Amino acid sequence: MKKFLKTKNIKNILEIGCGPYCTLSISLKKLFPNIEFTALEIDKDKLKNAIKTRQKNKIKVDIFYSDLFSEVNKTYDIIFMNPPYIPSRFEKQIVDNSNPELNFKEWESGHSNEDGLEVINNLLKDSKNYLNDNGFFIMGINNYFISNFKLISLFKKFEFNLLEKFKKQKECIPKGNYSQVYTLNIK
Repeated sequence: MKKFLKTKNIKNILEIGCGPYCTLSISLKKLFPNIEFTALEIDKDKLKNAIKTRQKNKIKVDIFYSDLFSEVNKTYDIIFMNPPYIPSRFEKQIVDNSNPELNFKEWESGHSNEDGLEVINNLLKDSKNYLNDNGFFIMGINNYFISNFKLISLFKKFEFNLLEKFKKQKECIPKGNYSQVYTLNIK
């Protein structure tokens, strides 16, 4: 993301689902102080912690409650999210066989509906209303759960161009599969 931001004229960024520490937005704001960051969270406990983290870091990131775009009233140059995408059928495998840090509450925040596509469909459908002209939508997905082929089909369905895709990390659950970060723009 740092390399991407250095090459673009970005004025504002929206992070959906910032989690309890708002790590990405806070870290990026420290590196790019002239970019306006807004971070959203639906879980009220995580939201409280994210606000505390921002206060401890003494940094300007707007953090507030929103269910996807429900409380958003402006447009952004970049929208990014690691959406809940794990299909329900993986619950037993993930909860029973995971490392101890992954508890049931984390499972609840990481899974979607039966096929794992409910939130992704809503994001792709609605994000166009909140992207500036020539804006970018960036999303992280583990292709073990949602195939690259299925995602490419959804991008086309919702009229997005795939600009870039890269492997995010090797430490994914289950082992040996890779999270992909997809960078999209509107056709």
